[in-house]
Amino acid sequence: SETGMGDPILANAIWIHQDPSANRALGITQYLFLPLGDYSKNKELNIGENRWKYVLQGGYMHGIGSHVILDFVADVTFFGDNDSYSPDDLTMKQRPQYQMQGFSRYKLSERATIHVGYSRLWGGEREVDGTDLKDESDQEKIMLGGSYFVTPKTQLLATLGRDISVD
Repeated sequence: SETGMGDPILANAIWIHQDPSANRALGITQYLFLPLGDYSKNKELNIGENRWKYVLQGGYMHGIGSHVILDFVADVTFFGDNDSYSPDDLTMKQRPQYQMQGFSRYKLSERATIHVGYSRLWGGEREVDGTDLKDESDQEKIMLGGSYFVTPKTQLLATLGRDISVD
């Protein structure tokens, strides 16, 4: 087990297009993971990663009628190097990792929705001191959930997911 602080994340969203009356929006979100979390090259399990990470994510929401909304999200994660990967100070590098998600939401009311979705994650193969680990991710998942706005700015959201393919 391990305790401590993880790497803090800075994020910002830019709305390129918003049309609430038609339930349509297009946005880009950036995430920057700062390598400030607890990390020790002598431990097998760490909360921090000792490297920078940057995620660029685009999302589009498209309403169909008054109750159905389709959500599409795609992102790419870029990884910095961890130059203290082990007690031997090996360097770990990682190739970009990609993810795509699609959801169909049904509005039960102005405050409540249910949703079903699919996600695929791939890429991100790692290399340690020039040795390719041949550990590229390839995962697929299905999800089911719902959300409820307790107040106009506070939403409770729950999603259950199950992997359908993991490589």
